[in-house]
Amino acid sequence: MAVRGATSTHYHNAFAYANSQYGKPYGLDPFDGADSYFCSELVRDSWYNAGISVAGNTNWVFPHEIYQHANTIAVKKYGSGY
Repeated sequence: MAVRGATSTHYHNAFAYANSQYGKPYGLDPFDGADSYFCSELVRDSWYNAGISVAGNTNWVFPHEIYQHANTIAVKKYGSGY
C-alpha cells in the first residue's frame, strides 16, 4: 500500500505509532477501547496519527475500506497472488 501525499516523515510517523502499539493484543471487538487492535484499526490509527486519513473514523474499519480510500494506492507485488 502506498499513501497519496505521504512524505518519508509521514511513513516514519505511521510506522513509529504502529511500533509503539507492539504488545497490545489482537482483538475483533471494535468497542473494547485501546486495549487491543484489529489489523485494519492499527493501520487506520497509525496513518491518522501521522496526519493522513486512510479510512473513515468509525470504530470498526474493514481492510477493503482502506484499500478503496482515495488516499491509498494498491501496490501489486508480483507473485503475491493479489
